[in-house]
Amino acid sequence: MYGENAVNRTIVNRWDIKFREYEPGRPNIVDQPRSGRPVCVTDDKHQKQVDELIKHDRRITQKQIAGRLGMSKERLGYIIGLLGYTNVCSQWVPRMLTLKFEVLSHPPYSRDLEPSDFQFFPHLKRDLKETHFTSDDDVKQAVTSWIKQRTPEFFIDGMRKLVLRWEKCIE
Repeated sequence: MYGENAVNRTIVNRWDIKFREYEPGRPNIVDQPRSGRPVCVTDDKHQKQVDELIKHDRRITQKQIAGRLGMSKERLGYIIGLLGYTNVCSQWVPRMLTLKFEVLSHPPYSRDLEPSDFQFFPHLKRDLKETHFTSDDDVKQAVTSWIKQRTPEFFIDGMRKLVLRWEKCIE
């Protein structure tokens, strides 16, 4: 009557017996709890765990996070995208989705005006070299402490040198 594509009576009887095993007299077609990896690891709970791990250590790798939380790197990459992080210089940073910049008039590029050549940065880099920071707050505290240790003359001297560099590039 229903053709070749219909399920045969033997299979229907097996299903009936199986459903009755769970709850006599009533079929149960809901998935039962089971061991193993959760069906969905992109829920709010896992997103919060990933976010906390990244905020605690910005240099943590995807492999380390996936190992700690027991999820695939593919799913982890999806969660990291949802959270809006990107990896820059081996460090997780929030992705800026909308940046609006006003282009200022400036002289052509000059290596003499490169920020890394200013007075401030070489000294800061030298003094904080080989220091490992575990959070953004640690970095902020170290830089703030370093700045407070500098005398006003240090900054005045740096501004004088910057003015000389500007004049050199413009002329």
